[in-house]
Amino acid sequence: MMYANADCTVYNRQLDRKNRRDTWVRTQIRGVFWDSSHAHRHGDKGDITANNVTVYIPADACDKAYKPPKDYASDPSGAYTLAPGDLIIRGLIREDIDANTTVAALLQKYDDAYTILSCEDNRYGSSDLQHFCVKG
Repeated sequence: MMYANADCTVYNRQLDRKNRRDTWVRTQIRGVFWDSSHAHRHGDKGDITANNVTVYIPADACDKAYKPPKDYASDPSGAYTLAPGDLIIRGLIREDIDANTTVAALLQKYDDAYTILSCEDNRYGSSDLQHFCVKG
């Protein structure tokens, strides 16, 4: 059993082929381990900020089924994914990304909001150890 210190919300980008624009689907996940660091220093060329996060998500933590990014892109119904370019935010966020709330607005509003850079699928071994490791 993994130690959980947070919940999170994932926003998956989907292409609306009819309207030719991105839409975002929100998925709330309870019981994750969130490890973030915030660094800031003043350099010769101005301020430098380096924030990063690693989130461990138990394989069974979400009510929706997980699909790898390519499978999700072809059929996202009833599922979620953890793809580079999607968003992950600490907490159970209720806002949807739409005309009123943009990606940039969410990234600015929440201190622990990140763009997913990579995801490791570690669904092997004991069911208690199976998880996803997301970096942002």
